[in-house]
Amino acid sequence: MALIVEVNEALRNEAKELALAILEKQKKIGMTDKFEQGSPYFADFVGFLGEISFAKAYNLPKPVFTAQYTDECDFVLNGKKCDLKTTMQAKQKSRYFLNKQQYERKKDKIDVFIFSEYYPPYWRSIGWIEYENVPRVSTIVHFPNGTCAYRMKLGELKKMVELIPNET
Repeated sequence: MALIVEVNEALRNEAKELALAILEKQKKIGMTDKFEQGSPYFADFVGFLGEISFAKAYNLPKPVFTAQYTDECDFVLNGKKCDLKTTMQAKQKSRYFLNKQQYERKKDKIDVFIFSEYYPPYWRSIGWIEYENVPRVSTIVHFPNGTCAYRMKLGELKKMVELIPNET
C-alpha cells in the first residue's frame, strides 16, 4: 500500500529553503543544472519535498542537511541504505526513471532505491528496488539533452511493506 501525504505550504517552504541552499553551494563550486532541464533548483526542490514527505509518512526523523552534506544515502531502513527518488507526477504512470550517472555514483553507497511521486498537492510512495537489480529489470533511455536513465515499470518495483513491514 502506498502512503499518501498532503503537501502543505510549510512542507513546500522547507523543501524550497533546502533546495536554494544546495543551489548556492553548487554555484560556488561551479555546478550547473544537474539534469540539464533548464531549472537547477527544481530537481532539488522535488527531491527534498520527497524526503520530507517520506519521513512524515513513515514517522521517521527528517534527514539532516549540513554544509558538508554528501548525499550518500537518504534513510537507513532495516539495515538497508536507501536513496529516495521523487518524480513529479509521471506522464506514463507505469514508468519511473533513475539517472544512470546517479546510479553509478551510488555504487557501494546504496542498497535500495525507493521511488515516490509528487502530484500537487499530494506525495506518495511507489515502491523500491535493490541496487543490483536495476540494470537487470530496466531499459536504458537516452534523452535529447545527452543524459540517459534506467526506465523501470511499476510492476518491477517491490511493495513498500516488504521494506518497511510495519507500514501503516
